[in-house]
Amino acid sequence: MSVEKYSELNKIFNSFHDGYFESEFRRNKNDFLLKISIKYLAELIKSDYKYFFIKLLNLKKIELVIYKGDAKERINNIEEILNLKPDIFSCDYNESRLIIKSNINNFNNNKNCYAELFLSCDNYKLYDQRLNEIDYRNIIEISEFYWKNK
Repeated sequence: MSVEKYSELNKIFNSFHDGYFESEFRRNKNDFLLKISIKYLAELIKSDYKYFFIKLLNLKKIELVIYKGDAKERINNIEEILNLKPDIFSCDYNESRLIIKSNINNFNNNKNCYAELFLSCDNYKLYDQRLNEIDYRNIIEISEFYWKNK
């Protein structure tokens, strides 16, 4: 994926601050449709909305690195990762991947563990709760509106 597209995804995930990945997902070959719960933004589109979807096209890599003190645990299975329901704290990117900063609650009897979710794909699509495609700039506008009027 181009650096420009990673930049767009970075802006989306930074707008999804305080949201989290749901455990359910849909797969079609290497395309994955992920559900992101973030009620405070979704309800600005429609009052009964609670989440968005992001389709990662040709997902090349997904890895969750969980930090427990000096130890690291790596998980590469998307189902295992999403079952942990990682939250979204912030996001960063480089020319080859997206890096989502996260916390994992109740991981191996630890109350809270810092984690990073690494994603690499060819492209993405963003949808509202009813699977209507949304331009990433709309999410940024909605997020800015929310934080200015909170």
